[in-house]
Amino acid sequence: MNPPSAKGCLYLIPAPLQETALQCLPEEIREVLKRVRFLYVEKATTARRFIRKLLPELNLEEKIWVEMNKHRDISLHELRQWLQAGEEVGVMSEAGCPGVADPGQQLVAEAHRLGARVVPLTGPNALLLALMASGMNGQQFRFCGYLPVESRQRRQAILALERRAQDTGETQIFMETPYRNLNLLEALLQQLKPATWLCVAAGLTSPEAFIRSAPVSEWKKSPLPELQKIPAVFLIGFPAQ
Repeated sequence: MNPPSAKGCLYLIPAPLQETALQCLPEEIREVLKRVRFLYVEKATTARRFIRKLLPELNLEEKIWVEMNKHRDISLHELRQWLQAGEEVGVMSEAGCPGVADPGQQLVAEAHRLGARVVPLTGPNALLLALMASGMNGQQFRFCGYLPVESRQRRQAILALERRAQDTGETQIFMETPYRNLNLLEALLQQLKPATWLCVAAGLTSPEAFIRSAPVSEWKKSPLPELQKIPAVFLIGFPAQ
């Protein structure tokens, strides 16, 4: 027997990849942020700062903020109450689209269990932007999240991704914590074969965005880019034919 449908709505609200890149956000995000009273966010201070820039006239004290963290379970009790009461609830990422390499999936799954409406809003997504700019296979691709930090495990993961790219033709997409970007790039250049293509897309949507896609052999001929503390996406594969 299906559970009774909740009357509320859960909005998935993208945030800019760079704080100043508000031009990447469609008008519908502004309209939804004006309406929703309940907001799940990773960090309330960051979310407040973003909304103040986007909607300086909005009274943020009228909203109820719930912080979510990928390292601990999210309490679903309040969400159930709000959606069953017919409220509009928002979920926001620190950057990009919520629910993708991000906490928040539990909230979406619970909204579906309750029969509430789930509405993903359009906005910037670093993974898709990087894939678009890579020149690699955009028909078959796989997002692998974050690679292991420990050197031996990371080496094994890199070699496994390269083999998968060779065997299936899939573009392999992954990320790293910004302060470890350079370490990961150095490991990739050490482990990948010369003919394998590597794309690094960093600081996307900012005027200083860096995007380079080339065989590993070509990467090794040039100085490494400055990637510390810049959000980046890494892709390995082969150029589209």
